[in-house]
Amino acid sequence: MSKSPKAAVRGASLDAALEGRTRIIIESVKPQVDCGRFPIKRITGQGVLVEADVFTDGHDAVRAELCWRRAEDEKWQREAMKPLGNDRFRAQFPVDELGRYIYTVEGWVDHLLSWRLELARRVDAEDIASALLQGAALIEATAARAAGSDAALLRAWAEELRGPQAPLARQRIALDEERYAVAARYPDRSLASRHSPDLEVIVDPPLAGFGAWYEFFPRSCAPEPGRHGAMAPAMSPSLIIRMAAPARRTSSTNRA
Repeated sequence: MSKSPKAAVRGASLDAALEGRTRIIIESVKPQVDCGRFPIKRITGQGVLVEADVFTDGHDAVRAELCWRRAEDEKWQREAMKPLGNDRFRAQFPVDELGRYIYTVEGWVDHLLSWRLELARRVDAEDIASALLQGAALIEATAARAAGSDAALLRAWAEELRGPQAPLARQRIALDEERYAVAARYPDRSLASRHSPDLEVIVDPPLAGFGAWYEFFPRSCAPEPGRHGAMAPAMSPSLIIRMAAPARRTSSTNRA
């Protein structure tokens, strides 16, 4: 079933989506129950391992983050999602307290990372010199989102890329991993897409991970194979103990 543009690009403006500037698609987010209509369940101390397909048109680099918060909180917490290959990303968040949590996935085209990947492949000096000017502009835009010493470091980095050194020398400066790690902390999320709807998880006490009375079905508890069970034989203590063990295993391993 196709999604409306507004639902598909939550987090960016609808005008940007219709103009084609919001280019990220987020699909196949797991875990979820019935397309997010119902919350998944966990017990305290467990983590929620989230995966999603996050992709775009063309060959630009994509970044994704897992966003989560307690239902009563307003501030989202974020965790960078690791690429698994074939557009699949993964991250995990902890659920240490009882209650309801909300989580979703956000993705955007990372123009700075795309530029670095392209620059690393260039060998012609004139091509490198042209690409360095583009990179300097991207780094200056990143510095505008940063603050303090990080902003100063990024501005100095951009100036070095415009410096008098040979293009190959400036290429090595542009591919510096430490300075890129600083820049990566200030991504441009202005055209980010967010999965909609938000997904929920209900966190229960540890005892919720074990079997309970409603998992016991007398009709399936016949004392002999090939017969339907009944209430009276099902109340046999030995039969209850025998049937309870697989129920406990099922409840702990087959949760969403």
